[in-house]
Amino acid sequence: TEEVLKLEAEAKEAMIASKLQAGYFTEGFDAIAQALEDLPADPTPRYLEDRVAEKLLTLQMLNERLYAHIMANYGEFVTGIEAVSEVEEDLQVAHILAKNSRRSLAMCSEEVKRNTRIAANARRKQKLLGLLELLLQLRALVRSVAELRGGLEEGHHAWTVSKSLQCCEEVAQMDAEAHCVHDLRISVMRILDDVLAYIDDCLQSICSNFDAGVCARIFEVYLALGDTTGLADKLQACFVQAVLGTSHGIIRSYTCMRARSESSEPQFTPTASFHTRPYNELCKSLSVEQFRPCLLKTFQVLAGVLIGHHEIGLWHANELSKYTKQAAEEASEQSEERQRQKEDAVHLIG
Repeated sequence: TEEVLKLEAEAKEAMIASKLQAGYFTEGFDAIAQALEDLPADPTPRYLEDRVAEKLLTLQMLNERLYAHIMANYGEFVTGIEAVSEVEEDLQVAHILAKNSRRSLAMCSEEVKRNTRIAANARRKQKLLGLLELLLQLRALVRSVAELRGGLEEGHHAWTVSKSLQCCEEVAQMDAEAHCVHDLRISVMRILDDVLAYIDDCLQSICSNFDAGVCARIFEVYLALGDTTGLADKLQACFVQAVLGTSHGIIRSYTCMRARSESSEPQFTPTASFHTRPYNELCKSLSVEQFRPCLLKTFQVLAGVLIGHHEIGLWHANELSKYTKQAAEEASEQSEERQRQKEDAVHLIG
C-alpha cells in the first residue's frame, strides 16, 4: 500500500507539473503575472475556485518537494542557516563599527578643522608679533636718531658717536630691504659723518691753536670709536698738512703780491692755475727782496705749529699720568677694602 500511495503521489505531482508553464522553476519567472495572463476576460466563480484549488495543489506539491529537498540535504541546510546567522551577526557588528567609525571620523574631522584654524591663527599671531616687534624697534631707532641730533647740537660728540655705533649695530640686525630701515641707516651714518667732520676740523684747528678742551673732546670721540691708532695717524697727517698748507699759503701770498705789483692792470686777479702751481715753482717766482720776509713768516707760522704739537704731547702725558694715578688709587682702595673685609671675617670667625 505504501508503494501504491507513493506511486499515486508521484503521478499526481507529474500531472500538476505538466500543467505548469515552461520555465516555471527558472530564475526570474513571474508566476503571478503568468496566472493573471491565463485568466479569461470574464471568469466565472467556478472557474476561479478551480484555479485556486489548482494553485493550492501546486503550492502543496512545491512545499513537499522543498521539504524533501531540505530533508535530503538537512546537514547542509543547518550549516547554511548557521552561516547566514553568523553573516548576519558579522553584518550587525560591521554596521555598528561603521557607525562608530563615521562618528569618530566626524569628530576627527572637526578636531582637524579646529586645529587648522588654531594653527592659522597662531601663524597670524606670530607674524603680527614679529611686525609689532619690528615697529617697536623702528620707533626706538627713530627716537634714538632724534636724540643723536640733539646730542650733536648740544656738543656731546663722544656720546653721539657711541650711540651712533650702537644704532648702526641695531639697524644691521634688521631687514635691509625695508625702505624705512634704509632711511634710518642713512640718517645715522649722516650724523656720524657730521661728528667726524667736526672732529677733523678740530684736529686741523689744534695744530696751530692748542685748546685742552678741544683736544679732550677729540680724544673722547676716538675712544668711543675704539680707534686710538687711527687718531695718531690722523693727528700726524693733520700736522703734516698744516706744515705744507701754511708754508704753501705764505709763499703763494708773497708770489701773488709780486705778480700784482708787476701787473699793469689796476684790479689784478690771480688765475686758477696760479693757485695750483707747485711749491718749487712758487719759490722760483719770489724776488730777492721777498725771500727773507717770506722765510721769516714761514718760520714764525711753523714755530706755532711745532708749539701746538709740543703742547699736545704735554697734555697727553699729563692726562696719562692723571689716569695712571687715579687707577693706582682705585686699586689701592679696593685692596684696602678687601683687607678690611678679610679682617672682619677673621674677627667674626674667631
